[in-house]
Amino acid sequence: MSQTVLTDTFFTNFDLHPLLQQGLDDSGFTRCTPIQEMTLPLALAGRDVAGQAQTGTGKTCAFLVALMNRLLTTPAVADRKDSDPRALIIAPTRELAIQIDKDAQAIGRHTGLKTALIYGGVDYDKQRQQLKDGCDIIIATPGRMLDYHKQGVFSLNSVEVMVIDEADRMFDLGFIKDVRFIFRRLPPREQRQVLLFSATLSHRVLELAYEHMHEAEKLVVESDNVTADKVRQLVYFPAKEEKMPLLLNLLDRTKPSRSIIFVNTKAAAERITERVKRHGCRVGAISGDVPQLKRRNCCSASRTASWTSWWPPTWPHAACTFRRSATSSTTTCRTRRKTTCTASAVPHASVPRATRSASPATCTRCRCRISRPISARASRWRRWIRNC
Repeated sequence: MSQTVLTDTFFTNFDLHPLLQQGLDDSGFTRCTPIQEMTLPLALAGRDVAGQAQTGTGKTCAFLVALMNRLLTTPAVADRKDSDPRALIIAPTRELAIQIDKDAQAIGRHTGLKTALIYGGVDYDKQRQQLKDGCDIIIATPGRMLDYHKQGVFSLNSVEVMVIDEADRMFDLGFIKDVRFIFRRLPPREQRQVLLFSATLSHRVLELAYEHMHEAEKLVVESDNVTADKVRQLVYFPAKEEKMPLLLNLLDRTKPSRSIIFVNTKAAAERITERVKRHGCRVGAISGDVPQLKRRNCCSASRTASWTSWWPPTWPHAACTFRRSATSSTTTCRTRRKTTCTASAVPHASVPRATRSASPATCTRCRCRISRPISARASRWRRWIRNC
């Protein structure tokens, strides 16, 4: 990405509706990011845009400003029903839809435009009634929105603007058939505006743009680095039995206030959640079968650092864990079950060589003794996992 996060272009340079400009000022938006600077002149003129920029560069604000300004400055279709939306924003995930709705509420607080947040997992009847009562903008995931549409709750005949956010993820998550179905139910391409944004404009995303968009303008914010400049990246290559000890050791060493652990299966998420929780972290798991309300609470708690805050282990039956030397094995004490003791052992180098393997280690804090020293590297990891 360019080294300049904000450009010299101000939102006041565009001829925006006064109520929309007031919402931008109240939200703290004054200068444009590169993707906003490139997108807004074309989008405000009614052109179709396919934009590519890295995550976190302001794509959401770009299409919300263009969409709301059009709805405020252009009258609705004459035969529009009260339940028919004027704009449609499609997101691949529930969490992204919730974030877009939050931004729309902030930017459009003075506009009077009604938004409806539609996604699966919660409030089926409440969302249905919200659509029946009428709204100007639908922010939705494809599945739940099409469910209501096929029931005749609303029509797409009056849609003036359609936005597809994270189009590449639509393909990855298998929603592209639903997106094409939505496009076929919209007014002709000459009578609507389509804004498509993605972190990557792959060939299949461009094919979708050329198929359903009207003379779309391709905009790309050139990035010097594929990854963020301020993110430090490390790669470890542990064996399977070494992964959990490595993870716990990294948590012990870095003591993060907030962290995210990605796994590839639900079973792995449950196993690691339970293991890290027993290690002393407050943990929340998100997977496909977790209820939506619990997912929202988990994300909210993570933002406030109340889920993943780190503190020393304080659970009952905790082990007294200490290292015999900086590079040798870890030995655990289980004689004191009701309290947690994290202590250091007698240095391994201070034990006479003749008695190292025979003499048990001694905890310098609780003076308990260990009768099963661990020496082999492979056995160390296995016993560490079992004892912890």
